[in-house]
Amino acid sequence: MSLVEVLIVMVILSLVLLTTLYATKQSWSGVTSSVKKNDAAIMIGEQIEQMKFRIAANPASITSLSNGNITANGVTVSWVVADPSSDPATNVRKVTFTATWMNGIRQQTLVVPTYVAKNY
Repeated sequence: MSLVEVLIVMVILSLVLLTTLYATKQSWSGVTSSVKKNDAAIMIGEQIEQMKFRIAANPASITSLSNGNITANGVTVSWVVADPSSDPATNVRKVTFTATWMNGIRQQTLVVPTYVAKNY
């Protein structure tokens, strides 16, 4: 093999390696984003269940639901309970959950509006 052939092979190999590195980076970024989104969904679900449990234990507590936030595993979940005066139904409250996390240098956001109600 001549020197030129060796150089051509090295260029081809470096292109293959760079392509593989890029694909691996993209895959890892997707996996990280999925894990954070899953963490956010679990945290939001837990907060909804806690609100439902609190209301089931004391139906009058629906009027005292308040805004809040929690942070775990790099995910921050905050929630805003709609003002009761903006909702004519006294047994239902709209709660909007917002989860945020960093994916590399970009901030990702997941917004989940839901309703909680007291049981009869």
